[in-house]
Amino acid sequence: MVVLVLGWCAPAQAVTRTVARSGAFDIRATEKGGNLCITLRRERHYQGQECGRIPRSPQRPLSIFPDVGVHNYASAVPPSVRIAETEDRSGKRERHRTFSAPGFSARFVLIPAPPRAVFVRFYGADGTLLGMDAGPEGYIGFHENATPVLGESVTAYTEPRIAPTPDQPDRIATLACIDVANSRGGGGQCEDNSIVLLSSCDGPGIAGGIVAADVVSVRLTLGTGAAFVIPAVALPAVFGGRRAIGAEVPRGEAVREAVALDAAGQGIARTAVGTPPGQSCASADRGDDGFGGYIEPTSPPAGAVVVASAGVGSCTSQLAVSTPQTRPSTVIGAPTVTDTFERWAMPAIVPPCSP
Repeated sequence: MVVLVLGWCAPAQAVTRTVARSGAFDIRATEKGGNLCITLRRERHYQGQECGRIPRSPQRPLSIFPDVGVHNYASAVPPSVRIAETEDRSGKRERHRTFSAPGFSARFVLIPAPPRAVFVRFYGADGTLLGMDAGPEGYIGFHENATPVLGESVTAYTEPRIAPTPDQPDRIATLACIDVANSRGGGGQCEDNSIVLLSSCDGPGIAGGIVAADVVSVRLTLGTGAAFVIPAVALPAVFGGRRAIGAEVPRGEAVREAVALDAAGQGIARTAVGTPPGQSCASADRGDDGFGGYIEPTSPPAGAVVVASAGVGSCTSQLAVSTPQTRPSTVIGAPTVTDTFERWAMPAIVPPCSP
């Protein structure tokens, strides 16, 4: 006679383990279903936590921004990362090993301060540079190269951003940004042909933006249909040839659209804005409205490559264009490099096609 014994097993539970130690610090980790949670502790006291997908790319580590002890660096990285190299603000570099732990798909980086890392580069076992992360000191400099455009209301500045390429995994590009502020708040945008508009219940509106080198002015179409033209002004060389706009918009005026104009006065980029007229300060929203966005090219620039198009009858609707362009990008601690990028146009709006 055969006796079958049926048993019930509880489902496996994710186990939290210590996966890295350095001095008084440790990292505790839990892995389940493709996700990972890591907790930084100092003498068993919580410092910070981060949860997310198990990292697969050296360019996308799972990093903790500590709630306590913000100068300490902790992250999870792919198994290919064997060395983590810190760089402080003086440019000094220091290498640290990464940690493995049984039962975990990632490796772990734990670097208590000092050093106070601005960047952390990742290397493979053979010394190949694989990627870079911002350190806990932060790689973004707030309002670097700040340049007033309209008193204290509109300010242009630069902001570094990690922007790796296959040939340069630790490349840092420089963004050009604009900050616009009035007595009730503010807003900002980065990159070429970006614009910010703020209205106010107790004064004129404020407009500011970053535009490409070939833009000489930006024309706002007001709610009355009148044109309000804002000249673009040159910025220091660190902005890579980009220009800026800044002006007070007539009080109580709606703004329908913004058009970037070239030296011939032709519109080369535009965007719908749609901010309403300024309201009374006694209204529910206190009359404050704003807009932030990008002025899109009105037609493919010279050399554009049509990626996709659809034609019906006698008309063609262009879906997207890709235009390789170059612009200077300042790399911290290295010579100026060229940032090659692609700009995508929005789908063109065309009249109905004839049969």
